[in-house]
Amino acid sequence: MKIRFILLSLSLSLFFFDCKKEDIIDRNNPTTAIQNSGSLIFNVTDKVNGLELRSGNSKTVLGALRQNPFTVQNLAAAHRFLYNSSITTVPTTDLYVKFLPTTLDQINLLEKTDENFYDYPLEYAVDTMGDYYQDMQSLLSFPTLYAVVKSDFNFPQVPYQIIANLNLSKNDPLLLAESFRLTGNQSDIQSYIVGANGINIEDLDDDVQARIPPEPECPPGFHAVLYIDETTRPFTYTWECEPIPPSDPILNGCGCAVTQNRRHPGGCIRLDDTELSMPGFPNTFVPVRRVKIIIKDTWFTEDETMTNDNGCWQITKEYKGNAWMWIKFKSDRCKIRGAGEGVRAVWDWISAVKDYIGKLEGPAFNSIRVDYNRWTNQGSREHIYWGAATVNNAVHEFYEYAAQDGINAPKSGLDIYVDRNHANGAAYMSSQIWIADHLAAVLASQLTWIISVAFLPEVYIGIDFQNSDRQKRLAYHEIAHSSHYTQVGTLYWNELVEAEALALQLNINESHGNSNSHDAGRIALCESWADHIGNTYAHRSYPTTSFGGTFQALLESSWNESQDHIPIGLYNDLSDIGETLIGIGTISACNEDGSGCTLIDDQVSGFTIRQMYTCLTLDITNPEQFRQRLILNHLASTSNTEAQVNTLFNEY
Repeated sequence: MKIRFILLSLSLSLFFFDCKKEDIIDRNNPTTAIQNSGSLIFNVTDKVNGLELRSGNSKTVLGALRQNPFTVQNLAAAHRFLYNSSITTVPTTDLYVKFLPTTLDQINLLEKTDENFYDYPLEYAVDTMGDYYQDMQSLLSFPTLYAVVKSDFNFPQVPYQIIANLNLSKNDPLLLAESFRLTGNQSDIQSYIVGANGINIEDLDDDVQARIPPEPECPPGFHAVLYIDETTRPFTYTWECEPIPPSDPILNGCGCAVTQNRRHPGGCIRLDDTELSMPGFPNTFVPVRRVKIIIKDTWFTEDETMTNDNGCWQITKEYKGNAWMWIKFKSDRCKIRGAGEGVRAVWDWISAVKDYIGKLEGPAFNSIRVDYNRWTNQGSREHIYWGAATVNNAVHEFYEYAAQDGINAPKSGLDIYVDRNHANGAAYMSSQIWIADHLAAVLASQLTWIISVAFLPEVYIGIDFQNSDRQKRLAYHEIAHSSHYTQVGTLYWNELVEAEALALQLNINESHGNSNSHDAGRIALCESWADHIGNTYAHRSYPTTSFGGTFQALLESSWNESQDHIPIGLYNDLSDIGETLIGIGTISACNEDGSGCTLIDDQVSGFTIRQMYTCLTLDITNPEQFRQRLILNHLASTSNTEAQVNTLFNEY
């Protein structure tokens, strides 16, 4: 990993351990690197059919303050009027809370609850939903955050105030409508409670259904639809016969099932993969896998779901009138962070990337499509979204490839930061605390130290790429480190970080050092393994590439990263059908830094990725120990001789 100073948009210097710089190298002409050609061709335009889209990094505009019809007191008042009762309250289902964080630790605690937080007070009408509401006074300002949590919510150690006890049950439409009327919100009744297609009786409690008048018999081609009659006091139910709507299509354009209930939100999320296309996804669009979908109505109700591996999602609850939609790049496998232009405060770096899609306008919510196209402006929010979606997919693909090969999946809940300005990566893993402790001695200001601690992820991945295949190769490389980390643990990984930090301090081949560096064997072993997995998994995903060759061919033509250091091509030679010095098809292998080429005497084959991975344990800290363990544990299961294996290792 190459430790370097990276200038953030704030022009503050932070240490990063750069694991892999992504340049495709012509191994037979090692002095030539294939660079990004021309201008950056990314055009991530977020498009959703039928939506009012946001316009970049915009501010939320609030309308009038509304009297809250969902408080237990106001609903009780509606109950007394509607049912001539004497109750003073109704059960609390949810709490409307204001959180007042003052430290980064408290922001982190809120993030870990996995609740949805808003920086505007929810009792106000929203004229225009934007990306933020509160103006931060400084980089270290902290927002007031609002949330709706369940009544049994386990509050973290963060200052908070309960604004109101709420009852968000919608199983008694008349009661809710009366509360809306009594609080001056009668104009919202039809859009919020009833909707264009009436009331869904199946959502109502049995005792509520018992109060509904008998359904009328409608003529052929019509069906009975239940509404609220607002001309009566108190309100009553009324039936109307309306034409039966045509059947909805079974599948949408993404191949996702469309619900027959138009008020159930659903759809698909797609990503422009520049080198790949899949059945059902025209051009080069592929599904965005396992990201969170958040739908919120104009008051306090919100629902979440996840896209599946086909990018499809559904919420089986009814929405009426208007709603808002976000996509959050977080799952049980990973959280992806990243900041585009316009970062306003440190806390922006801590939360997962969250894309405000736009306002949904009912009554049809069941076929929503979001496309993440390639970006056009470096550092834009669209750039972050395309990069986050691409890296997110790489995580889930790695899980599948790892299962195929019998190696460990990466650490669950992997904290990943995507950086718009770089094409490098790093896997800090458990070394986050080590780095923070050591930064304090060298950073120029407390502000920079605080920001660095907030920023440091477990895995750092640059997203300054034109092509999905190169972006994925870097992601697979860094995730491979996370997989390796699960087998060797914290102390081992901190030793790796320290070795690469020392190499940078001595300015030896940046942070990867050379064969004489401190702990060079550990660096060589860890970096070459990640290189092998990165290229191998990239080849599985992309049999053809943006640079004209294949990632498998790159492995075949790879020798070391530098002379006698980091044997990139070794693992491929251990597993492939070996070449010999004399024979047809012999390939010249070159060092990545252009320091030389050779012909590899490779008469070895048959070692599997799993066999090699099982040798990468806590006590194996250099390629020589790896050779001995591989021979001891797995040579007998192959047709190779010990001499052949020794010869191959000596070539590196």
